[in-house]
Amino acid sequence: MSKSYYCFLFLITLFFSCDNNDIKTDSKAKTREEKWYDDTKATILEQSDIKPDSVIYIVNNQETNYKRQYTYSKGCNFIERAFRKDKIVFEKYYNTVGDFELRREICDNGTYGFEGIFYKGYPYGISTWRNCDGKIDHQGVRFKDKRIGEWREWKGEVIIGTYYGNKEMLDSMPQINK
Repeated sequence: MSKSYYCFLFLITLFFSCDNNDIKTDSKAKTREEKWYDDTKATILEQSDIKPDSVIYIVNNQETNYKRQYTYSKGCNFIERAFRKDKIVFEKYYNTVGDFELRREICDNGTYGFEGIFYKGYPYGISTWRNCDGKIDHQGVRFKDKRIGEWREWKGEVIIGTYYGNKEMLDSMPQINK
């Protein structure tokens, strides 16, 4: 065999044995919006996991048996739930200051039909809508109710993506106090 053949083998071996730190090899690495959402959600759930000192029920319409439950500690509402015929239909978890909330709409079978984070009443971060069978219907990132980045809609096995731009808004996402 010629010297060029061995030289070629040496270069190929060297190329494939090199470690390239610039290449993202972990396909499950979180995006900025996923990290913000997961961290904010975890903080809200942690801060709302406190012992209540009072619970208030308000019945809005006895015909449909719809009621709301407000759970308080030291005068602050930290969990709000709504029930229809004693089945939970939505829940909201608040952080200790009350400016962040994790909002969920719940199907009769207990599946989350919607989950998203709100800051001062406006949606921020990833919002996910599901069918009651648990399959995602559509999902995307919101910034004060404005769609940003890529939004996806599932139509059976087909995923339809729409890009709204404005990804720079991710740098201005509100930060929760831990």
